[in-house]
Amino acid sequence: MKRTFRRTALVAVMALAVLPAATGVASAANGTCGTGEFCLWENQDFNGSNDGGIYEWTGDDSDYNNDEWYNTDDGLDNEASSVRNLESCAVRLYQHVSHEGAYTTFQSGDDDGYLNNNNIGDNRASSHRSVC
Repeated sequence: MKRTFRRTALVAVMALAVLPAATGVASAANGTCGTGEFCLWENQDFNGSNDGGIYEWTGDDSDYNNDEWYNTDDGLDNEASSVRNLESCAVRLYQHVSHEGAYTTFQSGDDDGYLNNNNIGDNRASSHRSVC
């Protein structure tokens, strides 16, 4: 019995070790855009609060349909109006899921409080990826 349990546990650990790491995972959301994060705001001029209206990532995200503004259950696909890139790499913000369609590249340290003035446009972002 002990031998079967050990074998089962070993197989389970090995199976977990070969699973691919998840991509496009948001950082621990805290409602603040911090160093190393790529952030979107629901409103122009970075207008968000601890009640929502901001989303932070540390990595790529190929589909915003699975994301909700911080501290809300309001989806953020095609809802972003401001962006800030505090990652060490440039980030491309895409109009469509799967990094497709029109895009705008934001260098490290860039921000834009009015997305209507670039290729993406206001309330049209659906994915992003880092470009190093």
